[in-house]
Amino acid sequence: MSMDVEEMIRAQPMDSVILIGGCDKTVPAELMGAISANKPAVQLVTGPMLTSTYVPIDQNQPEPQTPIIPNRRGERIGACTDCRRLWTNYRAGEIDIEELGRVNEMLVPGPGTCSVMGTASTMACIAEALGMAPLGSSAPPAVSAARQRVAETVGRVGARLAGAGDRLVQVGVGIKPTDVLRRENFENAVTVLQAIGGSTNAIIHLLAIAGRVPGAREGMINLTLDDVDIIGRRTPLILDLKPSGMGFHNEGGLPALLRVLRPLLHLNAMTVTGRTLGEELDLYQPTPQPNFLIRPLFNPVFPCASLIILKGNLAPNGAVLKQSAASSKYTQQEVVGEAIVFDGVEDMTEKIDDPNLDVNEESVLVLRGIGLLGRGRLGEGKGKGKDAGLGMPESGLIPIPKKLARRGVKDILRISDGRMSGTAFGSVVLHVSPEGGGGHDSSDPELLPLLGLIKTGDRVRLDVPNRVIEVLLSPEEIEKRKGAWVRTWQQQEENTNQKMKVRQKARGYYQSKRPTTATLDARLSLVFQGAVGDAFLNAKCILDVGCNEGWVTCEIAQRFNPQHITGVDIDPELVRSAWKRRRTVWSLQRPWSLPLPSSVNGVDISREKEISQLRKRRRITQAEEQPQMDDKPDTNRFDFEYFPFAMEHMFGPILIPTYERNSPFTFPHNITFRTADWVSRDIPEDKEGYDIVLAFSISKWIHLNKGDNGLKLFFQKVFDVLKPGGSFIIEPQPWNSYAKARRTDGVRIAVAKCHLMSISPIIK
Repeated sequence: MSMDVEEMIRAQPMDSVILIGGCDKTVPAELMGAISANKPAVQLVTGPMLTSTYVPIDQNQPEPQTPIIPNRRGERIGACTDCRRLWTNYRAGEIDIEELGRVNEMLVPGPGTCSVMGTASTMACIAEALGMAPLGSSAPPAVSAARQRVAETVGRVGARLAGAGDRLVQVGVGIKPTDVLRRENFENAVTVLQAIGGSTNAIIHLLAIAGRVPGAREGMINLTLDDVDIIGRRTPLILDLKPSGMGFHNEGGLPALLRVLRPLLHLNAMTVTGRTLGEELDLYQPTPQPNFLIRPLFNPVFPCASLIILKGNLAPNGAVLKQSAASSKYTQQEVVGEAIVFDGVEDMTEKIDDPNLDVNEESVLVLRGIGLLGRGRLGEGKGKGKDAGLGMPESGLIPIPKKLARRGVKDILRISDGRMSGTAFGSVVLHVSPEGGGGHDSSDPELLPLLGLIKTGDRVRLDVPNRVIEVLLSPEEIEKRKGAWVRTWQQQEENTNQKMKVRQKARGYYQSKRPTTATLDARLSLVFQGAVGDAFLNAKCILDVGCNEGWVTCEIAQRFNPQHITGVDIDPELVRSAWKRRRTVWSLQRPWSLPLPSSVNGVDISREKEISQLRKRRRITQAEEQPQMDDKPDTNRFDFEYFPFAMEHMFGPILIPTYERNSPFTFPHNITFRTADWVSRDIPEDKEGYDIVLAFSISKWIHLNKGDNGLKLFFQKVFDVLKPGGSFIIEPQPWNSYAKARRTDGVRIAVAKCHLMSISPIIK
């Protein structure tokens, strides 16, 4: 998202930009993009939704005939902290599904971001604290006149940044993000984050924003997790807030809170208006109402550090805990519990409510493999597993096991390398680093994360006062587990290398995608016989419409000897589109024995033979092989005699010798080639129909160029020419689209993964 913002700002002829964002990741992404583009910019957030009121239903009273209208006597609720709390009550059996439905109707009364101090509201406040948004712009609700006035104010600031507006007031003209953002601005933002008890996600976003400022890596900003903890130790939580909405706004919003925090802020920090933070606070009129939500420094909601950074052998690079939302039994003293380990979200979902799960109130739930790098468990193999590459989802809030929830347990210690929603609460240690998933050098024991090696039953110690989290294992046991893992990893690598030997050809090409002649028989037999069984060997009439695999037609003719086999030319429009969408692929060798002719239909292709010989001796580079655009086939006069030359340029050498249109090959059976446009013309029909239709690659190109409708029409025509009980073989790319147009005419469908110059035996 930040890349999109950056490129849009760079590409447009604008003098300044107004960044309009709302939920969670939009505000930090826009700020990051604006910093990198470094044009004058100001942030405008959309504002929180209003809160609502929920009146619980007395279970002993009959259900009312008319819906209950929320009123001031009910409980004030806001999305999505209350939805999580009430969902927990539902899991515990305290409310039924009907009452949960009533709550759901009240949670979101209108447009806007979540009305609690979640990630969206947190980042809105941080944008203001950084100086990238005007004071007082974060708290007004989305549907209020105050929000409209904020938009007008931001518009004036944007015009002034561009050099327009009031020419008598030149303050703030042409200020860029890099002119505003300094170390002091980020320290102010962290101070505000700690004072409002903001989202844990804001730490990730702040570090990312700071990293975009030029010179950040050279130490000009150098914001770290340690800074978050140091600033937190001196900053109390003074905002007594669950719902933001009208409450925080009516009490003065962030400017009122900044006035209380004055002694802890850098008042000389620059803002986007061209004035310092201190000057802006002096200009801002305080609210005449008494503050009930914003506490004084001497009477805080929480004494200090609403967000803390933990370290230890389980998180040597740090982990985050929102102690202001955690149970006091975990934050005021050292606690030790036995770990119950889940490898990924699916594993957790499967086991968490198992009545046989050995869990109690003192247990520690550990969820790993949901960090930035993903992978359900360390060592499953890169990209493997259903949890692979998750990208750090907000799944760190492990639910309370149902067996404990029904006993009244409201909180339990949980540890994860993932994130959780800013609206969530509980004793949850997040962002454990290094994460327990993949991406580590498994051959080096020193780099293996302990979170990936922890087992169910291990004892975990949490010491919040001393900022320590660790697993109680002896150094000998830790080294033993690391050594065992390295040996397992090496064995896996050895097994993998045996399978990958065919991929060790030069210039990065996968030879397994281009089998030798010796392996071709086995692959073809395995794919086709495995796909449709003996019916393939007994087929009399076969239609091959996978023209960019045209050599397969000839291979089938030679090896399976059907009475009749027909190959069909590709649609010229698809050829034209293919040139735009795909680079030429060159094979290192020809997987056949028949030679290509020196000319096709009068077109000299001797240069292609020369390239082939040089390529075999590896004396030319890929760049020298790349055909020039002048050499591409002229699709305006595209005919089948020109087809081999066109495919030679597009996809490398293919097996089609010299022939005339519709003339039989010199094989002991009839083999012909015809031309067809899959959208405007019919597939060539046989009187009795075809036993087998092969549609390798062509259906992928049809789907790419013609979409679902074109693909459905193609499938329709295939079924029309298939005999009852015939077989249709297709590659998996358009499989979902096929499912939408599926027919049950007794047609057997086989899916085989088809590469450019070979067919892999992957059958579904």
